[in-house]
Amino acid sequence: MAKITKKKFFEVKTFGLVISFFVFIATLLLFSTDIYNKLNLKILDLNFYLKQGTARKTVQDGAERVEKNPELSDDIVIIGIDSNSLDKLGRWPFPRSVHGDFLTSLDRIKKQNQRENAVFLDIFFMEPDNMAPDNDMVLLNGFVENGNVFIETILTED
Repeated sequence: MAKITKKKFFEVKTFGLVISFFVFIATLLLFSTDIYNKLNLKILDLNFYLKQGTARKTVQDGAERVEKNPELSDDIVIIGIDSNSLDKLGRWPFPRSVHGDFLTSLDRIKKQNQRENAVFLDIFFMEPDNMAPDNDMVLLNGFVENGNVFIETILTED
């Protein structure tokens, strides 16, 4: 068996192989731990923080100047489901009556210039609610009363 000398170890082929082996092991360890998931979520949070609609700058004590991001439109509002929503409404998925009541509440805004032009629900309502069929009726009434609702669908060749 040939002995690897110090000079031969630092040659490009051998040293590159050793470095790539350690990088492979480090990557494998990183992906097999929770560190990768936490790092991924932190980067995602940073992305949304940097894209937020306003930037606040303190001019003096008690006074801030708010600068709006010109690339974001006031015409689009995204309503997300956060932990406060889950505390108030229960666990996900919410009953369909919750969505229907939300759509009906939007319809109660009488001034047309303050109303939404369209509502897009990024939720699949695939099957009837067998546990509470009345919830389907509340949702359907919300669709009809609002009149500007779009839902996500799945198109197939059939």
